[in-house]
This record gives sequence, C-alpha cells and structure tokens, in this order.
Amino acid sequence: MPRNTHSHAHRRLNPPPPLRTGQLPANQFGGLVGTVDHLTLTPHDPKNRDNNPDNNHVYIWIEVPAGRYAGKYECAFNTESNQKGSTTQFYVREEEMSMADFPTVGFWDAEVSYAGLGLTQDDFRDIANGQLRSAVSNWARDCILVCAYGVVYPQGDGLHEIHMNSGERAGSGHANRKNQDGALVFYHRNADGAPYRRWVFIKFSTQDLPGAS
Repeated sequence: MPRNTHSHAHRRLNPPPPLRTGQLPANQFGGLVGTVDHLTLTPHDPKNRDNNPDNNHVYIWIEVPAGRYAGKYECAFNTESNQKGSTTQFYVREEEMSMADFPTVGFWDAEVSYAGLGLTQDDFRDIANGQLRSAVSNWARDCILVCAYGVVYPQGDGLHEIHMNSGERAGSGHANRKNQDGALVFYHRNADGAPYRRWVFIKFSTQDLPGAS
C-alpha cells in the first residue's frame, strides 16, 4: 500500500533564524558587498515611529549571505542635498570586466578618491531627486551584486555618507575625508552574458573637483 505522503503537508515549520545585523565596525569607511534585498524610502531609525519617508535618500538594503559580516544592512544613498543652495550632481561610468573582477561578499577596508579616479567637475551634471531615485532603483533591481562605499553607522547596522566626502569649501561645516569618497558600484551582465560594472558617483554643487568649466 503506498505511503501517505500528504499527512504532513500542512505541518507548521519554524521560521528561519534572522540574519544578524550590527556586525560592521562602527564609523569606519569601507566597501559593503552583497546582493540587493530591497529598497525603501523610509529609514529604519526607531525614532521614526510614524514610518515617514525620507525626502533626500533612497535606502538600499544589502544582504551579505555568509561570513563574518553575514546579515542585512541599510545603505543610505543621498539623492538630494538638504543644504540650501546646494544641488545634487551625478556621474555614471560603465566598465567592462572579467569574472575574476567580481568582488567577494562582505565588508572591506577601502580607499576611494574621486580626484584619484580621474573624475573632474566637467564629468558631473545636475539631476533631480525623483530622476536619481528611479535610476538607482532600476540599476539595483537588475544587478547581480552591489558594492556600497561609505561610512558605517555608529550602531554598525548600515552605511551612510555614500557620496563625495571631500572638496568641501571653507566654512561648509562638513569635514573633508581624504580618500573616503562614497559611491555605488552595480555589477551586471549584458545580453550576451558578459559582465560589466556601473559606478554611480554623487557629489553636491558646493563641493569642488578640479576641471571646473
């Protein structure tokens, strides 16, 4: 007589254990590499009890599936300046790459300098908040991996300052962080399966780079 394979079909299973968070080194600049879990306009700040959207960020949640920094982390990517008289400027660079160029998931010490990468003021153009949010959302949805370069939250559960952190003018009130310019890097495959990466650089009009027109 055949065994009844349906007797346990509706057995209640325990949910999987939650991924740990809060494991990143607090206040350190580096690169967080993983897969995109989801995007939201609302920060996870517990003070935001009303779940109010943030007007000048998109929050990219990156999952690190294994290793020392396994977990899900919020990455606060600026889409608009909250400083009066300052506009957001962006530049996108696409590069061909090999399979060996895919980064290892996790969190890594890093140095990033817009000037050191050869970027100039003439590379950047103004972009409206909504347009930038839409572009980042599309790139995040289609990517294989993402790397966010930024500064770890004091609580260790995410990154912020994912924009240029140098070039500040005297009296701006923001410190210049040498070799700590934030950026996003999305890793994709084209229609033929060949890998490529898309760098997204963000700065504000009150920050200076060489080569201004």
